[in-house]
Amino acid sequence: IVLSIVINTIVLVITALYIPQGGLTIEPLSWTATPLLLIVGAIFWLMYWVIRKILKFLATPINILTLGIASIIINMLILYIFQYVVNSLNLGIEVTFEA
Repeated sequence: IVLSIVINTIVLVITALYIPQGGLTIEPLSWTATPLLLIVGAIFWLMYWVIRKILKFLATPINILTLGIASIIINMLILYIFQYVVNSLNLGIEVTFEA
């Protein structure tokens, strides 16, 4: 679990730094904010591996009827919920996702 959280944190930081058209910004990105970034990575891991699986299970009939398009909507919903949760916790890090 810890390795997965670290990898998620690294992926979030690399996405925010090197893919500007990806629409993800994380402020501040610095070495001093590393513990906070790890907390953000843990929140992302929790949302992706727990909440996403529950939503996918609940939306299975809709996903079958729409031939998988519901999965895209669930992924976007998870990203927006992630942004809301991180910004609501007032950790000192602001996450902005623009699709």
